[in-house]
Amino acid sequence: MKLKESNTVKTITTKVKIGPDGVLNLKIPTDVKESEIEVVIVLQPQPAEKYEPSTGKWPENLIEKTYGCLKEDPIVRHPQSYCKV
Repeated sequence: MKLKESNTVKTITTKVKIGPDGVLNLKIPTDVKESEIEVVIVLQPQPAEKYEPSTGKWPENLIEKTYGCLKEDPIVRHPQSYCKV
């Protein structure tokens, strides 16, 4: 969690995971007690995991997430012409 302070306004940046119920739960300790404050929440989706060649690791559950994704529009390889080498 990153905290920036500008006068009395504080910006808190953090990454959280939303549960399977779709509810975002935040519990953020502050130095403010028994006061009304305005809270602004920006939901910014994170980019999907990508294959990192340097680590050789594929994203978790890649096969389960992508298996069969082209069954409606399969890839077709048309006949190839002969090429003399």
